[in-house]
Amino acid sequence: MTTIQSGIPLAEAREIKPQLHRLNDLKETDPERWEMMQRALQTRPEELSATERAAQIAKQRAVPVHTVYRVNGEVVALHQTNGWSTTKNADSSARIVPGQGDADKVGRELGLTGDALNDFVATHMTANLKKKYGAALTVETYPNAATAPSVGEVQDEMFGITSHRDTVPGRMSRVAMDTESWAALLDRYR
Repeated sequence: MTTIQSGIPLAEAREIKPQLHRLNDLKETDPERWEMMQRALQTRPEELSATERAAQIAKQRAVPVHTVYRVNGEVVALHQTNGWSTTKNADSSARIVPGQGDADKVGRELGLTGDALNDFVATHMTANLKKKYGAALTVETYPNAATAPSVGEVQDEMFGITSHRDTVPGRMSRVAMDTESWAALLDRYR
């Protein structure tokens, strides 16, 4: 039986329905925003097939890691070579440059790109996480992308997910489901 990790059978899960009355209220209270949303819905790109989605996820998970941040051996954050970062919930402000905003945005405004931009973001993440964790924080930086772990490997360690996640399309790491069932579920709600 396919179940959610908490033990709720999918067959008993309730469908989430949008609250359309709020959208209708928006049509009257903010017609400009309503029109913008309607245009966005009409120009939405085609959904990816289950195979395309799985390929996209595999590509994202293969990105090399620039820096890994650990506290007492546990991964609390990572910064990727493509500029993205992942943090645990309590560390969501790790990329902030005090008084200026997101480190990636600030670095780009300063004209930084590539390795220089990654180093800039990693430096700010290190400083912010050091303030929170102090001496318990260890930082591992990988100057050579060829020898760095992949985002998928570090995220699996960070969130306690095993590598079987690659076979499940979408961000469904907490659902145990075979690919065929997942594809059927996607088709049902398209």
